Amino acid sequence: MDLKAIIANAVLSVQETQIRPEKPRIRFRGQKVINTNKHDARGEAVEHIANMLKQHGVPIWGALPIAYQFADYLPEDMSTTYIPFDPNVYESMEHTTFYQRLNEEMLKFLHGVVTGSKPLPEKPENWDRYLYAVYENRNHKKEMEDKKIILPLMCVIEPSKDHTLKDASLFGVFDGHGGDECATYATVHLPHCLIDSLTENSSKLLTEALKDLDKQISVRAEHDRIGGGSTSVVALIREGIIDIAWIGDSAIGALTNDSVITLTKPHNLDDPKEVERVIAAGGMILNVFGEDRVNGVLNITRALGDTQARPMISAEPSDSRIDIKESGYYMIFLASDGVWDVLTEEEIFENVVSFIKNNPESEYEKLAQSVGNTARATSTDNLMLVIVFLKPLSEIWQHFTS
Repeated sequence: MDLKAIIANAVLSVQETQIRPEKPRIRFRGQKVINTNKHDARGEAVEHIANMLKQHGVPIWGALPIAYQFADYLPEDMSTTYIPFDPNVYESMEHTTFYQRLNEEMLKFLHGVVTGSKPLPEKPENWDRYLYAVYENRNHKKEMEDKKIILPLMCVIEPSKDHTLKDASLFGVFDGHGGDECATYATVHLPHCLIDSLTENSSKLLTEALKDLDKQISVRAEHDRIGGGSTSVVALIREGIIDIAWIGDSAIGALTNDSVITLTKPHNLDDPKEVERVIAAGGMILNVFGEDRVNGVLNITRALGDTQARPMISAEPSDSRIDIKESGYYMIFLASDGVWDVLTEEEIFENVVSFIKNNPESEYEKLAQSVGNTARATSTDNLMLVIVFLKPLSEIWQHFTS
């Protein structure tokens, strides 16, 4: 089925169900809805239509460019044009009215796409340069608070804008706590923060973007009470270099010739330097049911959000840089603690090698499921795992089956 036919089926489905957002994208406990604001409206409009299209089978490379066309198509009073972030300016927009109008305008716009009056995107060249596999599972938790970013090429972010990240790849995992608000916000707005943070010091681009993201979350929390927080682990791949940055205890690992190694050091109370920093900031380490927690609440020491816990809970990222060719890594793993804390590096390595030996390379997308299901057998937490293949599948399979 071609892209136009997939979109036509999506339109029919939306018309039948008269889609409404299944829940507010940004909410907090004790309140039914929370307003958006003019700075965030563009990103949230893009996310709304892109998610709907992806749920109906439209690939990422098609859904996002269409969603940006939609944001540019909307009436001026919807405030979905690009607005630079200003911490001193906050203009709320009533949530229910905003999404009702999005849904009404979305059907009109998609009819234009189907009838040919709106251009259809084409699959970008090199889109499949870094293949990936994803596993996500709510597991035994009431809510799914783990979120992800999958962008094999960032040319689908603000495609009409001339930015230097169009050929870059971005992958991320965010483990929310106290709700999914911060994790969801991060997945929607981090790509825009990266574009807005472009400077000559490209090696620190990820950390600067994460800091800017946290500033935006803090302002949103101040005005509209976003609750909770989120870990963050992100990989930005450009010209054979991987920049990684993390906040909290989500992890990045890598597959080498003979092992899996962890590339990140968690920000938690197992690190004496983190304990020292928390105490110096005025925090207390309290043992709750046998586990040490900052002020008796969090078992991590850094996170996006958690504005009420500052400065004890920091949003300062750690970072590292990897040369893909020099490292020899075959793939990287981005994982929430629901996966990485319950499996040893040896268990992950054995699982990966066993999968490769027993499955053809055409089944590569099931590798994350194989590892994730193994973790789920002993984990009670949400599970999120993103595997990014750094070498051609044929080379990976040949190495581990020979």
